Amino acid sequence: MFHEIRFPANLSFGASGGPERRTEVVTLANGYEERNTPWAHARRRYDAGLGLSALDDLAVLIAFFEARQGQLIGFRWKDWSDYKSCLPSQDTAGPDQLIGLGDEVTTHVPAVQDLPVGRDQLYPPDHQTRRRHDPRQPWG
Repeated sequence: MFHEIRFPANLSFGASGGPERRTEVVTLANGYEERNTPWAHARRRYDAGLGLSALDDLAVLIAFFEARQGQLIGFRWKDWSDYKSCLPSQDTAGPDQLIGLGDEVTTHVPAVQDLPVGRDQLYPPDHQTRRRHDPRQPWG
């Protein structure tokens, strides 16, 4: 399950955490190692406790947590170190990064993110593609 709601930005700012990968290393009898990962993509883990500065913040955190029934229901999280298509110190602009490539016939294309070492395909929580905006058309 997933709720289309973002964790309060004032509480997520200052949180510790980030991408995490699971790698299993097995040492073979001959001394060589084999490495494997059960995850195709990194998962993110954060501790929002560092963003709390008042009892009111704690009340908001508890209400948000209870509305998601603890860890049962997912939600959006703003990763302050990776929320722009450009470097964090720059302003975003149209040509920052290619996010999809259309052929003017296909109406749905997967969004992709260029990473320093390659491409990673991004999916919304329901694993369906989003409609690409045609820059020649107005938003709406």
